[in-house]
Order: sequence, then structure tokens, then C-alpha cells
Amino acid sequence: MLKIRGIVPLVVLALIAGCGWSDAAETIRDLRTLPQDARAYLSPASEARPAVTAEDQDRLDARYNEQFLSPWRQTQPRHGVEELDRSFKRYRKAPGYAENGRPHTPEWIDELRASAQFETYPNAVYAGMTIRPTDVRVLPTKKPRFGGLNGYPFDLFQQTALPVNTPVCVVHATRDKDWLLVETAWFVGWIPAEDVARMNEAGIRAWERGPYVTILRDGVPVYGAADGMFLFHAPLGAMFPLAKARDDGWEVFVTVANEKREAVTRLAFAASGPVTRKPLPLTPRNIAGQINELIREPYGWGGLNGSRDCSATLRDLFAPFGIWLPRNSSEQARQGGGVINLKRLRPEIRKEQILSRGIPFLTLLWEPGHIMLYVGSVQDEILVFHNFWSVKARDRKGRVQQKVIVGQAAITTLHPGEELEGVTVRTSNRLHALWAMTLMVPPAS
Repeated sequence: MLKIRGIVPLVVLALIAGCGWSDAAETIRDLRTLPQDARAYLSPASEARPAVTAEDQDRLDARYNEQFLSPWRQTQPRHGVEELDRSFKRYRKAPGYAENGRPHTPEWIDELRASAQFETYPNAVYAGMTIRPTDVRVLPTKKPRFGGLNGYPFDLFQQTALPVNTPVCVVHATRDKDWLLVETAWFVGWIPAEDVARMNEAGIRAWERGPYVTILRDGVPVYGAADGMFLFHAPLGAMFPLAKARDDGWEVFVTVANEKREAVTRLAFAASGPVTRKPLPLTPRNIAGQINELIREPYGWGGLNGSRDCSATLRDLFAPFGIWLPRNSSEQARQGGGVINLKRLRPEIRKEQILSRGIPFLTLLWEPGHIMLYVGSVQDEILVFHNFWSVKARDRKGRVQQKVIVGQAAITTLHPGEELEGVTVRTSNRLHALWAMTLMVPPAS
């Protein structure tokens, strides 16, 4: 059992009210009573202890870097045209709704498919780099696809978001060349052509050479090293090749685009503090520090609006440590140092397994469609860090009676919102839905 060392003030959420949502701006009890400071759940005896040796972490980090840069060494697409065309066929049958509540039409999907000109696939295969944050889309359009009139924020055309300076392999272009089909280390999808620059071999070698620094806070400004001109904001989890350490920060290599949208590698500067040499030592104290950078951050399905969903939150949380996580929660649950199947266990046995075998700050808890990080326990109550949209009160037939928007990353119990009227144990307690727990590193022998 972990001992809470301090209580920190909580920020009361301003919740959205509307059709199908709670009639009142309401904060669930967990956010009012549990410290939203991850350091409160650290064990003094182990908080500074590395979870792996420095040598093992360096090996993990090397694999992370290789995976991140891997799209540049592709010579052909990894995905066939039949697989890519499947999305067009799927959404032609179920076009969904636009942002104005009006239904899309099958004919509109047909137009998008025609613009994709798959008869020429692949019509371009080259190394690229994102030169600004961009969204990866299922179809070549910025228009959303909601499942119903109250479908926000779940735009099913949104695959993920890519930060500035993410390697991609460009494999195809639409007929008008406005959209590019790219393969990343995580996903395949469409991004606006204006967000990508073509890499050359010299730029690729500069990025592959290493060593690297990593970003520990969202929105870190990066400037030209020579002229001090602002270039872009770097997000938490980003990495850049290190050129030189300075007393006031770091000189790094970044990629920008010239007027021909060709990649140009240039020297840049980022201040010390929110930037450090990669990898950050894998200790509970450091993980807690990164959680605190992400806590209360808005929920963003698929990275919409520059925000994160549950799996992106955990992916970026562990990136500075050189721990590679895939983009989807189901794939994340199969990573790490060991997977423990919880699916067929009774809830009380699941709880026992988590409390006895889970490693605080280093254990993922997965249910289909959602993933969380186990941070410890207080009075045998399992506590998790996760980013989630809402909690729902359902009747015994599964119909939603009340919905309270949380819309942020938070530390909660496994039953957030259990106090809502009409909530039952089975519909509120995620313990009943858990399928697996994943140890990020092997347990100590």
C-alpha cells in the first residue's frame, strides 16, 4: 500500500453541457478527492531506483530510435491497395455525419476515392519529414465523420496526429497532389501535402547519427541557432539530433522546408530545463514528473486539436525514456516485459493480480478500446493515470441515463463516476472490463 505524502489543490473542470450530456457542469468525485499530483503516489523507498540498468535502457532507446526513423529506409509500401481501398468501401456504406450535423453521402465518398487514383498506386515512394504538426486521416479530407448527431469528438476519419519533424515514407499522391498517403512508424494514412518536405540523404544521415535530446514539456520553443528566429513549438516526447550542449541549453539539428518544399537541415537551439539528453533515466520519480506534465491535458480523439487520447498519452509519456509504444491501445497491451491475461478471471482475482504483481508507474491496464497506467494503490484501492472523455450512467439494459464529460488526463480509481445517479457496479467499474495487464519491464528477480 502506498502512502499519500501530500494533497495538492484540484482544478475544478468546466464541463460542457448539451444534448445527451449532463445537465449540469459536474466534476466526478475522483477529481475532487484524489491528489492530481503523481508524486503523491511515489514510494520513498523506490522512487529514485532505476527500473532497468543503464545498459538495458540504452538498448531499449536504440530500438526506439531505429523504429522512429525506419520509414526513411523503406523502398516500397508496406500496405497493399486492397487494404487501403477497404476504408473507402467501408465508409461508402456508412458515410456518417459532417460537422454541421448533416449526413455525408455515398457519392461524396466516391469522389474522394476517385481522387485517390489507386489505379496508379504507388505513384510516389520517397522519404519525407513533417514540417509542422499534422493530422493523419483515413480518407484524403479534413472533413470529419461522426457516427451520430452527438458523435463529437469521435471523428472516425482521424487516425492520429504527427508532431513536427516526424519521419514518414510517402507512397502515393492524390490526382491534384493536395494529399499524400504516408506510412509512419505507427500508421498509414493521408496528410496534406503542404505539411511534408522531401528528405535528402544528407538530412537523413544527420538524423540517424545521434545522439539525441528529448522534449519533456509541451510547447517548447525551438529557435534558429544563428539568427534566433522562432521555428516551431516542440511537444513532449519529441526527439532531435544533438549538435552541441551549451550552458543555457542545447544546439540541435531540425528539419524545415525551402520554397520548393524540399527538406533543409539546420542548426537550432532549445533551452535547458524542459529538454534533456535522451533517454531520461527510467525511475518512478521521473515517470511521475512526466505524468504531471500531462495531467489535466485535454482529451483529443486521435490527436485532434493538438490533444491526446488514451494511447497517445501513454506513448508520449514513455517516449523520453526510450520506451517504444505503438499507437493503438490493443498493440500497446502486447508490449513490454510481460503480459498477464486477466480476461477470464473474476473481478476480485483481477484486483488481487494487479495489487500483487503490478509495478506502480510501470504497468499498463488494458480493456478493449482503452488503456491506463497503474500508479499504485491507497487502502487497497487501485489508482490509474489515463486520458478519457466521459463517464456514463447506464440502466440495467445498457442505455445511457447520464453522461458527464471529463475530457482530460487524470488520476482516478477504476470506478470514476460511481457516485452518479443510476450507476451500477458493472457499468462503472473498469475492473470488470479489464483483459490484460502489461509490465513495461520484467519484474525484479
